Amino acid sequence: NEILLAYPSSLPDVPISYTAMFKQSGDKTTAFSVKAGQFIKSIQQTKKAGTDSNAQQIRIFVLRKIDKARTKVVYTRQTDACELEKCSEAWTYGCANLPTFPFGSPRTPYPLETADILNRFWKQSGEIATDKFKPFPKYHGLELLMEPNLSVASDLHRVAESAMNIGSHLGNLCAKGELFHTPTLEKTKDMLAILGLFLNRKQIGKDQYMENLPYIYGQLLKVADELHALYCRVVRNDDIPPQLVGSSLFQSAAEAPSRTMQVLSQRLMPYYSWAKSYRLKNIKEPQKESWRAGWLYGLCERIMVKLQENWTAQTRFNDEEKAQLFIGYLAAFPKGEQIEQDVEEEAVHE
Repeated sequence: NEILLAYPSSLPDVPISYTAMFKQSGDKTTAFSVKAGQFIKSIQQTKKAGTDSNAQQIRIFVLRKIDKARTKVVYTRQTDACELEKCSEAWTYGCANLPTFPFGSPRTPYPLETADILNRFWKQSGEIATDKFKPFPKYHGLELLMEPNLSVASDLHRVAESAMNIGSHLGNLCAKGELFHTPTLEKTKDMLAILGLFLNRKQIGKDQYMENLPYIYGQLLKVADELHALYCRVVRNDDIPPQLVGSSLFQSAAEAPSRTMQVLSQRLMPYYSWAKSYRLKNIKEPQKESWRAGWLYGLCERIMVKLQENWTAQTRFNDEEKAQLFIGYLAAFPKGEQIEQDVEEEAVHE
């Protein structure tokens, strides 16, 4: 068990919780940025006119109980309001280093929730593999918050492993429109937020990685799933298989991008050819609209052009690239494509 303690160099007249910004408590809807802002505003106020800040210095301790009689200090840091404000803003900015998603934007996890995300081991079925093995201590989130230059290599590797395990399952749920109704959704969002933070720490911003090969590859896998699902709804009477084309190749795409691309092209071709003819049918039945086939067909073409422009002869993706593949696989299609979808739909209905 770990115990977090924090106290100022001089006590204020009005009591303040000096641990509030590090963990979620009370109102579960309060965002980290809001809680951190409220805390920093409180500690920046002076206790009396003309005196120093309530928190010119703040000491943070994390204690771990070894047994009933012994307690060990496992983390300690001296900080102040200025540093806390700077670190919390960087944390919020990093966790928002993400594109838009069809299931909503991830919230910013509280620092002390980070270890829970890192220690979450997934089965490919979307179930938790174990809750007993916890290699990352609870206070690790404080280290990440307060030390922006701390290496995140091992952290990124851990979350990339989880992403590879559960990515196929999540992609299937997205294509079927079922992710909104699963308990996995919020945990998925937390994973995405932490990946956004880690990429930001490695100086990889969303404007950069959304043009990178792994992200675009993920988008192609997403289109493949959507096209396969539409085909099954129309041709197979809503009989959608357990795994779709893109999801079945998600893991192998990270391990062998070139070889997997050849397989993907072969498996996608029947649905791609079908969409080319179906898009002209003027079908308006919900979930089976012919304009959707035309939209996905066009998306597929444009993404393939982008892939060709960015293609490199890589044998496999590293952890940073796996993170980008995962994010691209779950992200919404570009805003311009969404607008084009609406325009095409209106044209069909005129």
